[in-house]
Amino acid sequence: MLSNQECDGGELVKRTTNRRWRRAIPVACCLSALFAAPLNMAAGWASDAQSERTLATEPTLRVASTRIVGAARRQSCDCGRWTCPICQSGCDCLPSPLDCPPGTQPGLPPGWPPPGSEPGRLDSGLPPAVPQLPSTPLLPPDAVPREGQGTAPITPTPATRPPATNTPVTPPITANPTAASPPIGGLAASLGIGAGAAGIPNMVGDYFGGGSSSVAVITRSIPVNITAQGFSIGNSGPSAVIAFETGTDSFPNDFFSVGAGTASTVGGPIDTFAISEPVPPSDAPVSPGPGATFQGGTAVHPTGNIIDGDTWAVSYSFGETYTVVLPSPGTGGVVVGRLKIAENASPLPRNRIFLNYSLFDNVPLTSGGVTVNRMTPGFETTMLDEMVSFELRAPMAVTLGNEIVVDSGSNLNSWEFGDLFLAIKALLYRSERTALSVGMSVALPTAQDIQVGLADGTRLVDVKNQSTHLMPFVGGLVNGRNGYFAQGFAQLDFDTNGNTVNVNRTGRALEYAGRVQDPSLLYLDVGVGRIIPVARQRLRSVAPMIELHYNRSLQDADAVVTNGFRVGDPKQDIQVLNGVAALSLGLRNNTNLTVGYATPIGNSGDQMFDGELRVLWNRFY
Repeated sequence: MLSNQECDGGELVKRTTNRRWRRAIPVACCLSALFAAPLNMAAGWASDAQSERTLATEPTLRVASTRIVGAARRQSCDCGRWTCPICQSGCDCLPSPLDCPPGTQPGLPPGWPPPGSEPGRLDSGLPPAVPQLPSTPLLPPDAVPREGQGTAPITPTPATRPPATNTPVTPPITANPTAASPPIGGLAASLGIGAGAAGIPNMVGDYFGGGSSSVAVITRSIPVNITAQGFSIGNSGPSAVIAFETGTDSFPNDFFSVGAGTASTVGGPIDTFAISEPVPPSDAPVSPGPGATFQGGTAVHPTGNIIDGDTWAVSYSFGETYTVVLPSPGTGGVVVGRLKIAENASPLPRNRIFLNYSLFDNVPLTSGGVTVNRMTPGFETTMLDEMVSFELRAPMAVTLGNEIVVDSGSNLNSWEFGDLFLAIKALLYRSERTALSVGMSVALPTAQDIQVGLADGTRLVDVKNQSTHLMPFVGGLVNGRNGYFAQGFAQLDFDTNGNTVNVNRTGRALEYAGRVQDPSLLYLDVGVGRIIPVARQRLRSVAPMIELHYNRSLQDADAVVTNGFRVGDPKQDIQVLNGVAALSLGLRNNTNLTVGYATPIGNSGDQMFDGELRVLWNRFY
């Protein structure tokens, strides 16, 4: 290619004396201009495309980086040809120093670098951000009048290039919906913990009941009424010794008179004698079992004129004592168990539906323990701009049946409905990383009563499920850095009215025996964990957690004692500490799945289970 000076056809024609060259020079200049124009336009388009890509990826540094790169690219070639894409890219003046207007340099826009800038630096005088590089292709040099040809040099207007300045230009701030400040009440967003799958998981919980199982000591009387033949075997009158026979033995030996005889009527003859307990191989009915005791009896002569071989009316009884392990009334919901606020709950009001599953191992509802599978569906909904929430839980379980049979096996796989659990929660205080809430939960007596009886249908004890529990609580949450968090609850549990106890004292019907009051309880629950983001399509976060739950009674346990019956908790002071380890998975669609295991720590006498598996599912909305 020819340089600009070489393409000045008029000057070359004047200086060339060879006739053949004088004719070739104009043709060469025209061909050079013809091929150079498309190359120049292509170079401009490539430079514009590269600038647009840089602008899209680095909005805050796009102009500075583009000019620096462009300046470096221009400095890499100094051929000065107007047909050279490197020299001509982005320049408003002619690249040759002889052709540039005063105050400009080859390869840089007019007015650059500004006065006072350091020479030789590629970024000298470049502002951090300017609106945009012009993408208008440069005109060929033939269209630009040159100095010395009778026309004044063309100086670009301010609209073509921004004036040089050392004041940084701040780029406009683009609104980011995800980083926008939440409205009042949007605490989940203000804490950066969200109500969705990536938010802080709910507490896992540990609880089953209010204390250990109650014990009912039941004494049952078994009467015997028969007739027997009496034979005197010593003495006479009140001190006579009489042997009785109910069968066909030749020698009477079924049972004998004991002590002195008495008269059944005042002034009447001696006709009544106490008798001894019939023992094998007696023909008379004997004790029904090793737990039965002889309660005494009498033999009465019909006339008082005692003659050997006469028939006597005999009556006696045996008493059976049953020690029955009953579900404690303090468990609330009896065989299903009581709930507290720190089970699948957060100190924050939230919109969600949920399902809790708990597998309790060896719950002392009977002397041998029972495995309880408890399911608790429910929902929580917010109001007043997410400052208050209402929650409902409906527990149900496969557990010990509410009808307990003393002298035969009870149903250990009965489907039972528990006590409804309601809660109101309100935010008391909040900041950027902390929250404090207060509330009240209520347990309503919707579970069935406990009924204790015999296989023959005789009812021995009824424990009515009547108590309504009020449980005020306070909750707190701290959202730390690097995904760490801590949360907890403190709650009190008060029985407002107790449970009625009816017993069968006479063996004929149930009678009122009193009311047993559930002990007041204190619950302290705290948990810590860390949210670890996961970039998966279905799994958004993982959060390992550990929790401690301390449950203790604030007063001695109550009991009803009457006529051999005792219904109530045998332990006076109840203290239970449970530890929980869990893993919470934040899933897509604002879903959270938590799996945890709870185990008692120490104080084995008060433990309500040997271990507990918990699975919690939440769908936030």
